[in-house]
Parts: sequence; structure tokens; C-alpha cells
Amino acid sequence: MTRREFMALALGWLASAHASAHEAAHAHEPDAEEIALGSLADAELAFATTASRDGRRAAVFSHAARGAVLLDERIIGLRELANAPVESTRHQSQPAQIGVARGHDLGYASGAYRDDHAAGAPVHGVFLRLWQRQGSGPWRIVVSAGIRTPGPVDFIALGAAPRPSYAGKADLREARHAIAELEARIAGNARARASLAAPLAPDVRRYRPGVMPMTGRDALARMVAEAGRVALDAPALIEVARTADLALAYGTSRAPRRGWYVHVWLRSREGAWRLAYDMASAHARE
Repeated sequence: MTRREFMALALGWLASAHASAHEAAHAHEPDAEEIALGSLADAELAFATTASRDGRRAAVFSHAARGAVLLDERIIGLRELANAPVESTRHQSQPAQIGVARGHDLGYASGAYRDDHAAGAPVHGVFLRLWQRQGSGPWRIVVSAGIRTPGPVDFIALGAAPRPSYAGKADLREARHAIAELEARIAGNARARASLAAPLAPDVRRYRPGVMPMTGRDALARMVAEAGRVALDAPALIEVARTADLALAYGTSRAPRRGWYVHVWLRSREGAWRLAYDMASAHARE
């Protein structure tokens, strides 16, 4: 996928022709948000190129922040990843959605992936990557998470990526406290349906192993109502953008089995935090 195709899909334009028409009708110098989105798109595409050529491990090392973690069947830190066997799988990463905070210091990307093995059918899945940068420096991966799906995922059908819209005063201490309380509200409930106590974005995404991604409050409510018991630990990581409009959280779960979760929180224009991406693995091993 080219940068232009990625940006067209990530920003919600449904086809290159539509993107061309939009660009022609709204020609202008890129603003700060478009520049930040473009730089994150470049980072994702560079990750995809490295992963396809040299494997996912090499791609993670090339773009990881200090202390970054890789999440799939289990939780892997950089030190363990360095000692892992060399991969024989060709990893094809196809980024489709991106978003950045107004302060351009935190961002997220999601899309589909495909692992081609020397023998056997290809494995499909979705990923959610959390990115961070200092000033105008390079984007670095904080968390790279992936789960398997029954088949390839059409991100166009899921709609445009959720985006933050808050532009008010930023109080980082208050924002971090609010996210910690929301995470505690989810973790403190004994049943999965109680996670609906968390406020959800209208276009919330839910990723779980073995099923196709779900989007929208109603779909999420139906899926959660059918789920069994869950138990989440307090987040091991909470990062809040300096503009207090985007927050990222990652932690572990204890039931039904050991696993992990990743949450992306976006702040509405009115200042309310909403859960926009809810990704978890229920089959991870210690």
C-alpha cells in the first residue's frame, strides 16, 4: 500500500478517485495535524516494509521505544524478543487507520496482517499499535498488539478511524486520574458485561481472537452481554497526550485465562473520555 492510499483510507475516503476529487476541490498547504498524521503513516509503512522483508521482530526493533512490548499469544519484552528464534514467517502488515493527539506526541494505528508460512494456510489477523514521540522526533512503538481472525478483515467496511475532538484546556494530572478511574471501573467488575460501565465512543472497535472485529456501541453491547467472566489487572501502562485528548492503556488479565488488553481512549469535544479501541487476548500464556 502506498502512502497516498493509506492516507485516503485512514482519513475515511473510500476510493482513490474520491481522494483525488477531494484534494482537487480542497487544495491547501497541509496543516500541523495532517503533517503529524503523514509522519505516523510513514512510520507504519516503514514498519510494514521492514516486516515484509526482514520479519516482524526486525520491524519491532527498528521502531520500538525503550520498554516497548509485543503482544500476541503472550507478552514479549524487547529483551526476550532479542533472544527469540529467527522467524521463518513472512509478515504482511496492512495499516488502515491512524489517529494522533492534537499535541502530536501520541498516536495509534490499526489494520490487518497476514502471516505466510512455508507450509500451511496463511494466518490472518488485526493489529493495534500505540506510538509515541518526543517533540518532532521519530515515532516509536510503545505497544504492538495482534490477534488472529477467521479471515482477512475489510477495514473499509468498518468505517473511518475514531478520532479525538477535544480542544479545551489540558490538565494532565486530572486526565490521568480520569483514565485510571475508568480503567479501575472496568477491572473492578466481575463480569464482562459490566465493562459497559465504561463510556464508549459511538464507533468503538472491539478486537478479540477468533472473531471478526466489531464496531459500534450496539454491536459491542451484544457481544459483551454474551461473554463470560473476566478479571483485569490494573494497567501496567497509562500514557496521556500533553493535550489531554488521547490516552493509551495496556495491562494483563487473569480470567478466563492469562492474557492482556489494550485500550485507546479519545476525548469528545465536550471533554468526556470515550473508549475507542478495546483489544484483548484471552489465550495468552505466562
